[in-house]
Amino acid sequence: MYSKILLTICFTILIQFEKGEELRAQEQFEKGYTAGSYFDAFFSNIQAWEKGDVLIKVTESFDSEKSVGAENAMVAEKTYLMRLAFDYEQDKYFFASVSDGFVIKPNPEVEGEKLQAKTGVVKGLILDRDASYSRWFPEPTTTLKGNKREMVQRLKERYGIPDLRSLGINEFGVSIPYEQLELMYKRRITGDGIKSIRADGDSTVLKYSKKIPDLGDYTAENSYKIDNEWLVPTRVKYDGVFDGKRGMISRFKYQWGNADGVMVPKNIVEDLSQSRLEDGVRHVFILNREVEFHWISFNQELDKSLFDKENLDSLSKLRLLVKPAGKGEKDITE
Repeated sequence: MYSKILLTICFTILIQFEKGEELRAQEQFEKGYTAGSYFDAFFSNIQAWEKGDVLIKVTESFDSEKSVGAENAMVAEKTYLMRLAFDYEQDKYFFASVSDGFVIKPNPEVEGEKLQAKTGVVKGLILDRDASYSRWFPEPTTTLKGNKREMVQRLKERYGIPDLRSLGINEFGVSIPYEQLELMYKRRITGDGIKSIRADGDSTVLKYSKKIPDLGDYTAENSYKIDNEWLVPTRVKYDGVFDGKRGMISRFKYQWGNADGVMVPKNIVEDLSQSRLEDGVRHVFILNREVEFHWISFNQELDKSLFDKENLDSLSKLRLLVKPAGKGEKDITE
């Protein structure tokens, strides 16, 4: 189905575009159909994600010096190592996350000296139909009966299990109910809010603009750069315009890999506008995040041993399960 949609979209692009041409605003039907077709194809690709086992490395950093000055600045760097095995149809998950991070605050009283407050979090979660287990170290393992949908969603949010299906629309780490994700795609498939479409080399750029009445004079403006061959987003921009002033919300760059004809994420670079209150001081900064994926398996039967409760017994077991792939360990998309 995905291949058929891809061919249909490429044919549509050839008919409706000349190089660099931008569709006129009054051509609402053509714009809606074309823009919607891109998201329809991408959503079809996502629906082909049934099962997967992937190692994930997340690196985050920020520096608030520009907003509060050097003396009050907060500089943070964190690294997370994760393992995610999922079966979306069965609502079955294994997730482990180990973070070794630190926050650095310059000490204004000692020139050149920096204070380091080290932090680290280790957590594991197993969601299975028969029994589910969770552990947030150093607390003991908790046993839960079954995996009712409401419980699964609540635990996914608490433990930060990323729903990879929302990539391309949401930032990494977001976990929302599938029904909500489906509605988000349906709105884009209808072409609601489409402002312009233009060709850009081997890509197509879709721009959306939509006023948000509940926020006064606020307009959300989004931009998606889509690869014409595989119909996946490679760059996404979210901006907000309030009282005529534009502000950045987020920026995303995506690299994708091919797993038997289905596109899966390989690398993401995110820039996110953030604000945090710390010791009575408001810090405004850009959070820089890079996410790297190493796919162990995709749409194959999952390793049953991952769902053993004993995997949550010790730090050493979880650290071993999230260990980055070594040299010579091939990613299935390569």
